[in-house]
Amino acid sequence: MQLPVLILALLGCSHITASLVSQLDASMPMDLLLPPPAVSKSQQLFVLESVNNIIDLTRTIYRQETTIVVQPTDNKQTQSETIFYLAQPLEASNKVLALFEVRVKNKKGQLLAIRKDVAHDHLQYYTVTLPATTLGKTTLYVKSIYTKHVIPYPRKIKQLEPQLYEIQGNAHFLTPYKSTRQRTTVKLPNRKEPSTYTKSPKPVTRKDETIIYGPYLNVPALSRSPLYVHYADTQAVLLAKEYTKYVEVSHWGGNIAVQEDYELHHKGAELKDHFSRIDFKLSAQAHSETNVVKDLTAILPKGARNVFFKDTIGNVSTSHFRNDRESSMLWIQPRYPLFGGWRYSWFHGYDVSAESFLKKISANKFVLQLPFKSSVKDITAVSAKLVAVLPEGASNVEVATSLDVDQISESVIFSYLDSTGRPAVTIQTKNLIDDLEGVVQITYSYDTMRLLQKPFVVFVYTLGVFFIFIIYSRLDFSISPDVAKDKEERLEIYRIKISEIVKMDSRRFTDVSDAFEHFKSTRNLKMLDQVYKTADKDSADMYRNLDDIATLATLIDKSFGQSVQKLIDLLKERTKVARTMQQEVQNFIKDTSNGSDQAKKRAMNAQINQSLAKVDALCCRIASVLEHVGE
Repeated sequence: MQLPVLILALLGCSHITASLVSQLDASMPMDLLLPPPAVSKSQQLFVLESVNNIIDLTRTIYRQETTIVVQPTDNKQTQSETIFYLAQPLEASNKVLALFEVRVKNKKGQLLAIRKDVAHDHLQYYTVTLPATTLGKTTLYVKSIYTKHVIPYPRKIKQLEPQLYEIQGNAHFLTPYKSTRQRTTVKLPNRKEPSTYTKSPKPVTRKDETIIYGPYLNVPALSRSPLYVHYADTQAVLLAKEYTKYVEVSHWGGNIAVQEDYELHHKGAELKDHFSRIDFKLSAQAHSETNVVKDLTAILPKGARNVFFKDTIGNVSTSHFRNDRESSMLWIQPRYPLFGGWRYSWFHGYDVSAESFLKKISANKFVLQLPFKSSVKDITAVSAKLVAVLPEGASNVEVATSLDVDQISESVIFSYLDSTGRPAVTIQTKNLIDDLEGVVQITYSYDTMRLLQKPFVVFVYTLGVFFIFIIYSRLDFSISPDVAKDKEERLEIYRIKISEIVKMDSRRFTDVSDAFEHFKSTRNLKMLDQVYKTADKDSADMYRNLDDIATLATLIDKSFGQSVQKLIDLLKERTKVARTMQQEVQNFIKDTSNGSDQAKKRAMNAQINQSLAKVDALCCRIASVLEHVGE
């Protein structure tokens, strides 16, 4: 088998068809890779007594956990001969390797420093230094995690169709050393029988949730045997194309504010047809067998408070917050269920006490320890950014992290009442996963006297405004009286009075109409006459006031005065039309012979409708004139 095919098999960059799987089941010779000279020398020093390789597919990220028993070929090796080599496919190392760590498997679980070494023959070599005390037989624990390696196949499925994933890898553990005994175990997420999986090299055992390859004896260095598994899994592959965590430290309030922004993409099998809300509602019991994501859970620190959540169009999704003794939980239900190929953007945040993450290590020196990873589990952040905003006046900023980050930069940002700005540290990385327990440690100096800086700025600002106001009030900037402004101010007073009078007249008009409707049912003419009398008296006073305003306004603006006079005429006309119609109805009611004459009734109704139409038209004209007066 040629090397490019191997690399594709290891990385999942191409799909293995059924015919290719059948070929892999057959025994086939494979050319061995040749290591670089330094690695060739190391091959003479170590042999792997046993290799127990576990490929964990219980989650939607490809995890490989390997226990290696390393046996020196010569127990008299010197300290300089403790360099041990590991290998990764070069393309995987550059693109999809999210975590690579090596520990000595003992009580302490010592983590060994990994150094990238030479790249040779499509492989990237790494070195670790075995502790001097472990010369002799050494047990190492190697953990590798790859993103974008678990691929849905078929790529598109129907709404209620189960989801299948495929992975491609190596049935042998890729190592530059010979192995006396190797075994690879593939852990599946459930007991369902995989659609297809590689059945060679023998022996291959299928048991419960596992597929066991081996044990294989006397495996050559850099040996590989393509492995393919096509299996069912309802879990979603969730990628945050953009994940940003904002942290703002406040010594004044003893508070740390945190906000996390997400642009989430569901990278599971996409919907083949359009989404049906009806089918979704009717198939609630079958949702657990599909890849739909109906809710998300964020685990927040203990003591989180002032929790908030919003998506791109506001807080229209459902969310619940629960604060327990050990941690807090924010449950989020998006506005719509997430299927493969769909995306959802939101941000949530909270406040915590500063003492949760901030420690004082000397008189004026503090250390801020922050977790970088997302608070929502099982999300891979393709592009992750942490922005830590320190208090104004912080200096001597130092950043340390166990993560392999792409960039660390410092800047100054300004917020409310800032005078010199706040130092901000921005850290960017890629392929951030849950397993990365990376803590960002930011050390800085901060004089507690700086706490008075902001109140002092407020005091100076207030004092400055006060003096400016005093100086301004004593200056006379006027050259001559502003006739136009004086005219406009007087007209504005008239507009307010006119608006109030018209409102009063409209209320009185409505009261009369209501009283007339009451008269039609009670026939109480005496009460109606009393309402008429009161309304006429009030209207006379209002029209007299409007006349006075019209007279005075004409002296300032003739057009304005004419408009007011027109308004008076329209108000009177509206009252006259309504009263005429009401009098006609009273006469109709008094004539008892009209009760049985349907023709007269129809005529009366027509006359009423005509009068009401005139009233409506007059109301529109009144509103128009009033609007013109208000301009």
